[in-house]
Amino acid sequence: MASCGADNKVLLWSLESDKPVKTLTGHTDRVNRVVFHPSGKYLASTSYDKTWSLWDSETGQELLTQGGYSRAVYGLSFHCDGALVATVGLDAVGRVWDLRSGRSIWNFRGHVKQILAVEFAPNGWQIASGSDDRTVRIWDLRKRETSYVIPAHGHLITTVTYQPIFGNYLVTSSYDKTCRIWSTKNWAPIKTFASHEGKVSYVAVSPPLDGPIMPYEAPPRLVTCSFDRTWKVWDHGKLPDL
Repeated sequence: MASCGADNKVLLWSLESDKPVKTLTGHTDRVNRVVFHPSGKYLASTSYDKTWSLWDSETGQELLTQGGYSRAVYGLSFHCDGALVATVGLDAVGRVWDLRSGRSIWNFRGHVKQILAVEFAPNGWQIASGSDDRTVRIWDLRKRETSYVIPAHGHLITTVTYQPIFGNYLVTSSYDKTCRIWSTKNWAPIKTFASHEGKVSYVAVSPPLDGPIMPYEAPPRLVTCSFDRTWKVWDHGKLPDL
Protein backbone atom coordinates (compact mmCIF):
# COMPACT_ATOMS: atom_id res chain seq x y z
CA MET A 1 0.00 0.00 0.00
CA ALA A 2 1.17 3.56 -0.67
CA SER A 3 0.28 6.83 1.08
CA CYS A 4 1.25 10.47 0.67
CA GLY A 5 0.88 13.67 2.61
CA ALA A 6 1.87 17.22 3.44
CA ASP A 7 5.33 16.09 4.62
CA ASN A 8 6.40 15.91 0.93
CA LYS A 9 6.92 12.12 1.16
CA VAL A 10 5.43 8.94 -0.30
CA LEU A 11 5.40 5.96 2.07
CA LEU A 12 5.17 2.29 1.09
CA TRP A 13 3.60 -0.09 3.60
CA SER A 14 3.29 -3.81 4.17
CA LEU A 15 -0.15 -4.83 5.38
CA GLU A 16 1.61 -6.97 7.97
CA SER A 17 3.31 -4.07 9.78
CA ASP A 18 2.45 -0.65 11.17
CA LYS A 19 5.78 0.82 10.03
CA PRO A 20 6.57 1.89 6.45
CA VAL A 21 8.90 -0.36 4.49
CA LYS A 22 10.13 2.48 2.24
CA THR A 23 10.09 6.26 2.20
CA LEU A 24 10.23 7.92 -1.21
CA THR A 25 11.67 11.43 -1.12
CA GLY A 26 12.09 13.88 -3.97
CA HIS A 27 9.10 16.18 -3.94
CA THR A 28 9.67 19.59 -2.40
CA ASP A 29 6.04 20.32 -1.49
CA ARG A 30 2.87 18.52 -0.41
CA VAL A 31 2.14 15.29 -2.31
CA ASN A 32 -1.46 15.14 -3.54
CA ARG A 33 -1.99 11.72 -5.11
CA VAL A 34 -0.18 8.42 -5.43
CA VAL A 35 -1.29 5.74 -7.93
CA PHE A 36 0.15 2.32 -8.72
CA HIS A 37 1.01 1.41 -12.30
CA PRO A 38 -1.10 -1.50 -13.70
CA SER A 39 1.97 -3.76 -13.47
CA GLY A 40 2.39 -3.01 -9.77
CA LYS A 41 6.12 -2.46 -10.32
CA TYR A 42 5.88 1.33 -10.40
CA LEU A 43 3.87 4.11 -8.85
CA ALA A 44 3.37 7.77 -9.67
CA SER A 45 2.83 10.80 -7.45
CA THR A 46 1.65 14.37 -7.99
CA SER A 47 2.63 17.39 -5.95
CA TYR A 48 2.20 21.05 -5.17
CA ASP A 49 5.81 21.48 -6.35
CA LYS A 50 4.29 21.55 -9.90
CA THR A 51 5.67 18.14 -10.88
CA TRP A 52 4.68 14.50 -11.05
CA SER A 53 7.11 11.64 -10.50
CA LEU A 54 7.39 7.96 -11.44
CA TRP A 55 8.99 5.60 -8.90
CA ASP A 56 10.23 2.02 -8.83
CA SER A 57 8.08 0.46 -6.11
CA GLU A 58 10.67 -2.24 -5.31
CA THR A 59 13.80 -0.10 -5.02
CA GLY A 60 12.22 3.26 -4.20
CA GLN A 61 14.23 4.92 -6.96
CA GLU A 62 12.78 7.99 -8.68
CA LEU A 63 12.72 7.08 -12.39
CA LEU A 64 11.15 10.18 -13.90
CA THR A 65 10.11 13.68 -12.86
CA GLN A 66 8.08 15.92 -15.16
CA GLY A 67 6.94 19.50 -14.81
CA GLY A 68 5.46 21.94 -17.28
CA TYR A 69 2.68 23.12 -15.00
CA SER A 70 2.32 26.68 -13.74
CA ARG A 71 0.47 25.49 -10.63
CA ALA A 72 0.17 22.30 -8.58
CA VAL A 73 -0.29 18.91 -10.28
CA TYR A 74 -3.21 17.14 -8.62
CA GLY A 75 -4.93 14.13 -10.24
CA LEU A 76 -3.30 11.25 -12.10
CA SER A 77 -4.41 8.09 -13.91
CA PHE A 78 -2.63 5.32 -15.81
CA HIS A 79 -3.92 3.96 -19.10
CA CYS A 80 -5.06 0.34 -18.80
CA ASP A 81 -2.05 -0.93 -20.81
CA GLY A 82 0.37 1.12 -18.71
CA ALA A 83 1.95 2.99 -21.63
CA LEU A 84 0.28 6.35 -20.99
CA VAL A 85 -0.44 8.48 -17.94
CA ALA A 86 -2.83 11.43 -17.64
CA THR A 87 -2.21 14.27 -15.19
CA VAL A 88 -4.33 17.29 -14.28
CA GLY A 89 -3.67 20.32 -12.14
CA LEU A 90 -4.75 23.58 -10.67
CA ASP A 91 -3.87 25.45 -13.89
CA ALA A 92 -6.98 23.90 -15.53
CA VAL A 93 -4.87 21.95 -18.06
CA GLY A 94 -4.72 18.18 -18.48
CA ARG A 95 -1.82 16.35 -20.09
CA VAL A 96 -1.31 12.86 -21.49
CA TRP A 97 2.26 11.53 -21.25
CA ASP A 98 3.98 8.67 -23.05
CA LEU A 99 5.92 6.76 -20.41
CA ARG A 100 8.22 5.24 -23.02
CA SER A 101 9.61 8.65 -23.98
CA GLY A 102 8.63 10.66 -20.92
CA ARG A 103 7.10 13.33 -23.15
CA SER A 104 3.69 14.98 -23.21
CA ILE A 105 1.72 13.91 -26.30
CA TRP A 106 -1.49 15.90 -25.72
CA ASN A 107 -2.61 18.89 -23.66
CA PHE A 108 -6.38 18.91 -23.16
CA ARG A 109 -8.07 22.21 -22.37
CA GLY A 110 -11.72 23.08 -21.79
CA HIS A 111 -12.29 23.38 -18.04
CA VAL A 112 -12.43 26.98 -16.87
CA LYS A 113 -11.23 26.26 -13.33
CA GLN A 114 -8.76 23.93 -11.63
CA ILE A 115 -8.97 20.19 -12.42
CA LEU A 116 -8.80 17.89 -9.42
CA ALA A 117 -9.62 14.43 -10.79
CA VAL A 118 -8.92 12.36 -13.90
CA GLU A 119 -9.32 8.75 -14.98
CA PHE A 120 -8.86 6.68 -18.12
CA ALA A 121 -11.88 4.57 -19.07
CA PRO A 122 -11.38 0.79 -19.34
CA ASN A 123 -11.98 1.10 -23.11
CA GLY A 124 -8.63 2.88 -23.37
CA TRP A 125 -9.74 5.82 -25.52
CA GLN A 126 -11.88 7.89 -23.14
CA ILE A 127 -10.71 10.10 -20.30
CA ALA A 128 -12.96 11.66 -17.65
CA SER A 129 -11.91 14.77 -15.74
CA GLY A 130 -13.59 16.58 -12.85
CA SER A 131 -13.13 20.25 -12.07
CA ASP A 132 -13.84 23.17 -9.77
CA ASP A 133 -16.09 24.43 -12.59
CA ARG A 134 -18.58 21.76 -11.39
CA THR A 135 -18.47 19.76 -14.62
CA VAL A 136 -17.13 16.41 -15.73
CA ARG A 137 -15.65 16.41 -19.21
CA ILE A 138 -15.38 13.27 -21.29
CA TRP A 139 -12.43 13.40 -23.67
CA ASP A 140 -11.90 11.32 -26.82
CA LEU A 141 -8.23 10.40 -26.98
CA ARG A 142 -8.54 9.32 -30.64
CA LYS A 143 -9.98 12.63 -31.85
CA ARG A 144 -8.26 14.67 -29.12
CA GLU A 145 -11.37 16.63 -28.24
CA THR A 146 -14.20 16.85 -25.71
CA SER A 147 -16.99 14.42 -26.57
CA TYR A 148 -19.40 15.34 -23.73
CA VAL A 149 -19.75 17.73 -20.80
CA ILE A 150 -21.74 16.64 -17.72
CA PRO A 151 -23.04 19.44 -15.44
CA ALA A 152 -22.47 16.99 -12.64
CA HIS A 153 -22.51 18.75 -9.26
CA GLY A 154 -23.23 21.97 -7.39
CA HIS A 155 -19.67 22.37 -6.17
CA LEU A 156 -16.15 21.31 -7.13
CA ILE A 157 -15.69 17.66 -8.13
CA THR A 158 -13.18 15.62 -6.14
CA THR A 159 -13.31 12.17 -7.78
CA VAL A 160 -14.17 10.60 -11.13
CA THR A 161 -13.90 6.81 -11.38
CA TYR A 162 -15.23 4.24 -13.84
CA GLN A 163 -16.81 0.86 -13.19
CA PRO A 164 -13.86 -1.56 -13.06
CA ILE A 165 -13.24 -3.74 -16.14
CA PHE A 166 -16.32 -2.79 -18.19
CA GLY A 167 -16.73 0.97 -17.68
CA ASN A 168 -20.49 1.01 -18.12
CA TYR A 169 -20.93 3.73 -15.51
CA LEU A 170 -18.99 6.58 -13.94
CA VAL A 171 -18.97 7.52 -10.24
CA THR A 172 -18.29 11.08 -9.05
CA SER A 173 -17.98 12.83 -5.69
CA SER A 174 -18.14 16.50 -4.79
CA TYR A 175 -17.93 19.22 -2.19
CA ASP A 176 -21.73 19.48 -2.57
CA LYS A 177 -21.83 16.55 -0.07
CA THR A 178 -23.01 14.00 -2.65
CA CYS A 179 -21.75 11.04 -4.64
CA ARG A 180 -23.40 10.19 -7.98
CA ILE A 181 -23.49 7.36 -10.52
CA TRP A 182 -23.78 8.13 -14.26
CA SER A 183 -24.45 5.88 -17.22
CA THR A 184 -21.63 5.98 -19.78
CA LYS A 185 -24.13 5.05 -22.49
CA ASN A 186 -25.82 8.47 -22.51
CA TRP A 187 -24.24 10.20 -19.45
CA ALA A 188 -27.62 10.29 -17.68
CA PRO A 189 -27.67 10.32 -13.85
CA ILE A 190 -28.58 6.95 -12.33
CA LYS A 191 -28.37 7.44 -8.59
CA THR A 192 -27.35 10.05 -5.98
CA PHE A 193 -26.06 9.32 -2.48
CA ALA A 194 -26.50 12.19 -0.04
CA SER A 195 -26.16 11.65 3.69
CA HIS A 196 -22.76 13.16 4.49
CA GLU A 197 -22.91 16.37 6.49
CA GLY A 198 -19.66 17.67 4.98
CA LYS A 199 -17.82 17.83 1.68
CA VAL A 200 -17.14 14.44 0.08
CA SER A 201 -13.42 14.27 -0.63
CA TYR A 202 -13.18 10.84 -2.28
CA VAL A 203 -15.15 7.83 -3.48
CA ALA A 204 -13.78 4.35 -4.18
CA VAL A 205 -15.54 1.58 -6.11
CA SER A 206 -15.09 -2.01 -4.99
CA PRO A 207 -13.81 -4.51 -7.56
CA PRO A 208 -16.13 -7.31 -8.74
CA LEU A 209 -16.63 -10.24 -6.40
CA ASP A 210 -15.15 -13.66 -7.15
CA GLY A 211 -17.06 -15.75 -9.65
CA PRO A 212 -18.68 -14.99 -13.00
CA ILE A 213 -18.71 -11.28 -13.85
CA MET A 214 -21.50 -9.82 -15.96
CA PRO A 215 -20.70 -6.76 -18.13
CA TYR A 216 -23.52 -4.72 -16.61
CA GLU A 217 -23.12 -5.90 -13.06
CA ALA A 218 -22.63 -3.10 -10.57
CA PRO A 219 -20.07 -3.51 -7.76
CA PRO A 220 -21.51 -4.46 -4.39
CA ARG A 221 -20.16 -1.42 -2.56
CA LEU A 222 -19.03 2.19 -2.80
CA VAL A 223 -16.96 3.85 -0.08
CA THR A 224 -16.90 7.60 0.52
CA CYS A 225 -14.93 9.81 2.92
CA SER A 226 -15.90 13.29 3.99
CA PHE A 227 -14.97 16.48 5.80
CA ASP A 228 -17.60 15.44 8.37
CA ARG A 229 -14.90 13.08 9.72
CA THR A 230 -16.69 9.91 8.67
CA TRP A 231 -16.35 7.36 5.91
CA LYS A 232 -19.37 5.44 4.69
CA VAL A 233 -19.91 2.15 2.90
CA TRP A 234 -22.85 2.28 0.50
CA ASP A 235 -24.98 -0.59 -0.76
CA HIS A 236 -26.65 0.98 -3.78
CA GLY A 237 -29.11 -1.83 -4.38
CA LYS A 238 -30.12 -2.83 -7.89
CA LEU A 239 -29.29 -0.19 -10.47
CA PRO A 240 -31.34 0.36 -13.64
CA ASP A 241 -30.24 -1.41 -16.79
CA LEU A 242 -26.99 0.23 -17.84
